[in-house]
Amino acid sequence: EELPYKDGLLSWTEENVGELFACIAYKHLTSVDDATDNEEAGTQAQEIKVAARNEGIDGRALLHLTIEDMKQIGETAGVVAGGGECALSQVGHRISILNSLVAFRDAHAHEPWDRVK
Repeated sequence: EELPYKDGLLSWTEENVGELFACIAYKHLTSVDDATDNEEAGTQAQEIKVAARNEGIDGRALLHLTIEDMKQIGETAGVVAGGGECALSQVGHRISILNSLVAFRDAHAHEPWDRVK
């Protein structure tokens, strides 16, 4: 089942996927109309990027990513560089960001990261 993605998704590194998490989190946080300003969204996105990388989320892991994984990443992000509470601590943000990650994964799984980014 995973072989079709060997040159695509399965070659995405933890660094690549961290970047993807950061981009999607930033887009999400700047699009919701609560008080998250761009600077705060950028800080949150960087914390989420580091946390996803620290949790070892690579392309293969994206195939099996769950809402519980998102919660764990949020908990890890909350302690990155003394960060405050991560957006992923809120279930609405977790669901939204996870849905975007899954949609991106499904749309681009067959492509190498260099073409996707």
